[in-house]
Amino acid sequence: MVATKTKILPATRCHGPSWAGEVVARMEVNKRSVRDTPRVDCWADLPVMTHLPLLPRWLGERTPFKRIYLSSGTSGTPKRIPFSDRDWREMVACRADCLTALGIDHTSRAVVVTPFSPWFSGDNLSEALTTIGASVFAAGAYRPHLSSALAILHKLASDTLITLPSTAMTLLGILEEGRVMGVLPPRSPLRRVILVGEQASEKLRATLENQWGVTTHMLFAASEAVIGHEDPVHPGSYRWNRQWVHLEVKRDDGSIHESGEGELLVSRRWSEASPVVRYALGDRVVMRPATTDRPEHFIHLYRQGQACQLPAGVTIDFPLLERFLESLRPSTTTLGVQAIHHEGGYTNLVLTVNHIPDGHSLDSLAEHFTGFSMDIADVIASGFVTLRITLDPTLGTAGGKAIQVRETGSW
Repeated sequence: MVATKTKILPATRCHGPSWAGEVVARMEVNKRSVRDTPRVDCWADLPVMTHLPLLPRWLGERTPFKRIYLSSGTSGTPKRIPFSDRDWREMVACRADCLTALGIDHTSRAVVVTPFSPWFSGDNLSEALTTIGASVFAAGAYRPHLSSALAILHKLASDTLITLPSTAMTLLGILEEGRVMGVLPPRSPLRRVILVGEQASEKLRATLENQWGVTTHMLFAASEAVIGHEDPVHPGSYRWNRQWVHLEVKRDDGSIHESGEGELLVSRRWSEASPVVRYALGDRVVMRPATTDRPEHFIHLYRQGQACQLPAGVTIDFPLLERFLESLRPSTTTLGVQAIHHEGGYTNLVLTVNHIPDGHSLDSLAEHFTGFSMDIADVIASGFVTLRITLDPTLGTAGGKAIQVRETGSW
């Protein structure tokens, strides 16, 4: 056996979380970041992933992967996400930590009504609840099954519902209809609703609290990580555990800081789940340092980037928009996308093109667009989203990006 040398980097050069030295050393030993990634000698050298021409690649020996997912992320950057057993355990532990902070314990009876994908829902949230010792009923967010899920929730006397804001409002409508018909009891066993994956307005939360008689909380979920949980004492602000993630902001001048307003960046300790470099989440926040009377926290301002979120956890990402625009070229060169979120969990989606290709109409363009994603087609068919195509010949004449995305309002 040939002995290999492990380069131990000076701990004094690693400015960042307490585990920065371990992560940087592991990157060096495993040759984690190569090619377009500059040499990383300390935490401050970590680049922002979205600035790299190509994604960092492994050149070292891999450990066995438990699962591999494909994701566009909230910023629309396409990537492959491999998870080893250790990655998965740490992700579950991170989410269990957030759920515990919101009052979940071994006595809780939780119903998970979310899409089953790895990021902010489904399988890992259910596993995190099991880790805590809670009783779990895992249900998907498929619209035709929601009435059955709600009936089971009452039958199991569940005290906790974990779901998306848009799905919560749909469940509330089903509940009211069921009470009128006499098939659902007048009182709900729920004590708390934990919202995840979408930004919920104060009005929506107040509606849920008044109609269900619950307390609402939020998890902050973006891309491959539940970043943190809402501060129970200060609703609207979020806290996180530095043991799992390191948060920073990239300010408008491009500099990176641990406080102030800017684009949220996350770095994780997980061994092989991409990315370990700074990753832009597509969210603008205000990071506030700890004071004598409050721990460090951040306040979410709005989404930014090349993607937008639809109800039920569906994302319109940049690769999909790029494929759609490419299918309309060369006559159509510019695409505008506006997602307008309304109270009650619904969204108006408006796509604007600068030219209608030959053989198409505005209606046929709508059908053409929904054909690019079964998830988008399903969320439109379910009534969560209305889609409208408009024509604006001046779109893009003043320069700017070929694909322009705006997201306004909140659920």
